[in-house]
Amino acid sequence: MNKRFSCYFLPILKYLTIIFSICSYKLKDPNKNVNYYNHLLFCPLKNMNTHLLFTNIFNVPLGDSFVYLLAMLCAFMIVVYAIPGILLVALKKRLVDKPDFRKKHKKVTPSFGGLAMYSAIIFVTSVFDLDNFFPHWNFVVAGSFLLFVTGLKDDVVAISPKSKFAAQFIASFLVVYFAGIRIGNLHGFLGIHDLPNWLSIILTTIGITFVTNAYNLIDGVDGLCGSLCLTDTLLLGVYFGYMGDQGYALASFTISGAILGFLKYNKNPARIFMGDTGSLILGFLICILSVAIVEETNLHRNGTPLSYYAGKEHLALALAMVMVPVFDTFRVFTTRIIHKTSPFKPDRRHIHHILGDSGMNANQICITLVLTSLFFVFVTVVFSMMDMNATLIILFQLFMAVGLLLVALRKRNMYFLKLKDKAETTTYEKNNALTLNENGSPMHSASEAHTSHQN
Repeated sequence: MNKRFSCYFLPILKYLTIIFSICSYKLKDPNKNVNYYNHLLFCPLKNMNTHLLFTNIFNVPLGDSFVYLLAMLCAFMIVVYAIPGILLVALKKRLVDKPDFRKKHKKVTPSFGGLAMYSAIIFVTSVFDLDNFFPHWNFVVAGSFLLFVTGLKDDVVAISPKSKFAAQFIASFLVVYFAGIRIGNLHGFLGIHDLPNWLSIILTTIGITFVTNAYNLIDGVDGLCGSLCLTDTLLLGVYFGYMGDQGYALASFTISGAILGFLKYNKNPARIFMGDTGSLILGFLICILSVAIVEETNLHRNGTPLSYYAGKEHLALALAMVMVPVFDTFRVFTTRIIHKTSPFKPDRRHIHHILGDSGMNANQICITLVLTSLFFVFVTVVFSMMDMNATLIILFQLFMAVGLLLVALRKRNMYFLKLKDKAETTTYEKNNALTLNENGSPMHSASEAHTSHQN
C-alpha cells in the first residue's frame, strides 16, 4: 500500500504544490500601477481582469493566456497521474469493457477515463474560481453531475438507452431553464429571428440532448471521441479568448487539458476508454459552450458588442464544430427508423464502423474525421461574410455529399464482404467434400477411396 501511495499520490501532491505556488505569484494591475497578492489560496486567480502589458499572437492579454495555459496544464497533470490508479482498481475489481461483435479491441479494457477527466475539470475550475466569470456555472456543474452519475452507472451496470436519454434531457433542461443558456434568436435562419421564450427553451433542450447523445455514440474507436472533443474545445478556447470572454475561455482550455491527458492513455491500442461517463459530459459541455457562441451578448471587443460578431455567421460556426457527430447520429437514427428498428438499437452503421470496414485503422479514422470537422469549420469561416442561409445551404450540400459517399462506401464494404464469405464457404465445402463409393455411401478416408477404386 505504501508503494502504491508513493507511485500515484505523492507525484500528484508534488505537482499541485508547484501549481499553487505559481498561481500565487505577484500580479501587477496596469490600471492602478500597484502590486498585490490575491487574497484566497484556493481562488488564486480571482482577479483575472489583471493583465500584463503585452499581448500574444491571438491578441489575448498575456496574463489571460498564462492563466488559460496554467489551467490546461493543471487538468492535464491531474488526469495523467489519476488514470494509473483508476486502471489498477478497475482491473483488480474486473470493472472492464469486454469485446463483442461491434468492438475492435481484443482484450478487456477499463472504461473509467471519464472519471479522471470530470474530477480534473471540477477541481481546476473550482481552484480558478470559475463562478465569477462563467454565469450560472453551478447549474452547469449540477447538470454535468447528473450525467456523471448516469454514465458511471452505465459503465458499471448497463442501463437502458431510454434511461440515459431521459437523464440527458433532464440535465439539458436544468441548464436551459435555470441558467438561461439557450438560443433565443436564429439570426434570420429560414427567416426566423427572435423566438418565444417557451419555444427557445424547448428547442435548446432538445438540441443539447441530441448533441450530447451524438458525442456518446461517436465514441467507438480508440481516440476518436477524445480527438474530436479536443479539436472543438481548442477552437472554442481560442475563439472565446480572442473575444475576451475569460470565463468561457478558461472552461474550454480546462476541458482541453483534461482530454489531452486522457488521450495519452487512449491512443491505439487504448489502455482505458472514456466510457459513457466521459462522452456524455464532454458532449454536454461542448454543446453548452457552442450555444454560448451564438447567444453571448454582454461582452465587448474594441467597443463593439460581441453579439455583432456572434450573430448570423456564428450560428453556422457553432453547427459546423459539432456537425460530425451530429450528422452521423442523425443519419444512423434515420436509417434505423426507415428499416423499422429502434433508433437506439446498436449496429455497425456509424461512420467509424464504415471507415473501419473499408480498411482504415483507428489512427486513420481519427485523422480523417478530425480533418473533416476542421474542413467544415474552415468552409464556414470562409463563407462567413455571405448570407447565413447561403452558408448553411453550402454546409448542407457538403453533408449530403458525405452522406452519399458513406452510403456508397457501405455498399462497397457489404459487396466485398459477401464475396469474401462466398469464397470462404466454397473453400470450406471443397475441403470437407465427401467421396461417395459405388453404392452411394460416403467414404471418409483416402485409403477407403483407394480400396474401393482397386476393387
